[in-house]
Amino acid sequence: MIGQLWDHRTRGRARARLAELQSVAAVKIEALAQNHDAPENTRWAAIALLGQWQHQPAVATLLDIAKREVHLRGEAVRALQRITGKEIEEDMAAWEKALAGETAEPEAAPVKAGAPGSLEARMLTLFQQALKTVASKVQWEEAGYIYARVELGESRKQQILVTFNEKDGDGQPLAMFYTECGQAARQALDVITRRNATVHCGGFLVETDESGGKKVVMRHKTLVRDLNETAVREIVLTMAREADSVEYELTQSDHI
Repeated sequence: MIGQLWDHRTRGRARARLAELQSVAAVKIEALAQNHDAPENTRWAAIALLGQWQHQPAVATLLDIAKREVHLRGEAVRALQRITGKEIEEDMAAWEKALAGETAEPEAAPVKAGAPGSLEARMLTLFQQALKTVASKVQWEEAGYIYARVELGESRKQQILVTFNEKDGDGQPLAMFYTECGQAARQALDVITRRNATVHCGGFLVETDESGGKKVVMRHKTLVRDLNETAVREIVLTMAREADSVEYELTQSDHI
């Protein structure tokens, strides 16, 4: 669906459908807006959607785009105007002054991860405790997974998703960890083959995205019963660092 933003013939329908999936799609749309490898018109459409949805967590991203990328500044400013209600034109100094203290991500609203005592609720509490010093956001998403944004230093970050709806052959619940490393460049297979030989947990592979393109992802699975704060922190940090390293090797940037 996100891939349909590329084509003006399907962009309108894609916007309407994504609006229905707003809570799930917003994170990917924000990442797309920052993706320097994406076509300019696709990034423009992503920025416009963030403004249309008045997606407050994207304010810092939009301000950065407006400051650094003149060709997208107009749309980024329009999105900022819609989100903040401020009537400031393309004056970046004025925007920075007006948004001082507002670009930090707001506290996440209370999330509902199943009934108290349910597997989902217990896992959310566990992950929030385990990652409280390394992740700027750990929350339950309506689509049925834990979302964690891990801060890696030097303004780099990595997003980790964790689901709990699969079981092993004995019926024991599994935790499935997932993160993306960007589009699969020509050298992707060589890179992930080399990295998989030394990876500490999980593995890299190439998958097909919604638009039919190829992307590099990292997956890891483990039994839920084996998770504690130490294990969660180790798995998430290891995956975040290794995935970020592969992403940088493939794209020389930080898109995810």
